[in-house]
Amino acid sequence: MPPPVQLFLTTIASAPVLRQKQEYLLRTLQVLGIPFVSYDLASDPNAKRLWRRKAPKDKQELPGILIGNVWPGTFEQFESAVENGTIEVFLRQLFHIASATLPYQVYRSEGGV
Repeated sequence: MPPPVQLFLTTIASAPVLRQKQEYLLRTLQVLGIPFVSYDLASDPNAKRLWRRKAPKDKQELPGILIGNVWPGTFEQFESAVENGTIEVFLRQLFHIASATLPYQVYRSEGGV
């Protein structure tokens, strides 16, 4: 079973760019049929704490993604994976990687992505 996909969004996004990114992320996962759980950081303090604890301090911009409680990369890396046809690898949906303690970059280099 693939690791769960968690999305960290905000409903009070006033910046059009942030709204567009959130919509793109949601639409992409829906079209691919990848199940996910989304959290609104504006109204869910527990989700906000989880996101701040799991994402690198300098990479906590929204929208955010965790895969099995592991930060896989930035939105820009997600977008690049969609464009390059490697989104399933980015989201670790093709196979279950046994150890979630290694940095995502190791998986990318070993996977030939």
